[in-house]
Amino acid sequence: MPPPVTEQRINPSSKTDDFLDLNANRVYQGIGYFGQDATVDLQAETGTVVDFRLDIQGPPPTSYIQNVSQTQADSIAVATLKALGLTGIKHTETTLAVLQPDPSLQSNPSSPPAASWDANNYVAWVSKFLYNDSLGQEHLRFVEVDVNTGSVLGVGMATWE
Repeated sequence: MPPPVTEQRINPSSKTDDFLDLNANRVYQGIGYFGQDATVDLQAETGTVVDFRLDIQGPPPTSYIQNVSQTQADSIAVATLKALGLTGIKHTETTLAVLQPDPSLQSNPSSPPAASWDANNYVAWVSKFLYNDSLGQEHLRFVEVDVNTGSVLGVGMATWE
């Protein structure tokens, strides 16, 4: 069980142009949500709040049972990318994360959407990879693997570095 909100860690603050930014990530049973947090921006000298952002989407997961190991998830992810015809795949990292359903990332784009934006968040392994296209350009891809069933929940292009 995650600690109460009053005990959540605040990420190290950052100071830029006389502003102090405080950020707290949303967590579920100790697992961080991807892209869901609260941010408070303060005027550094006076402490006046100049901005507050709350990015909390959807209810928490209904359950969390980890039947699939990270190693198994990585193997499933590699097989998925190879089935898409990608070669020269280099694994960069895998993390356990709570994700918001995203119909645009479903593993079979020709089928009806597997989830809706307002569905419960879920826990998945997110495996990230580098690969080169036919022109030699390097790209980032990720594969979301359900921690309970091992099914591929989504495949997408990554935008992080």
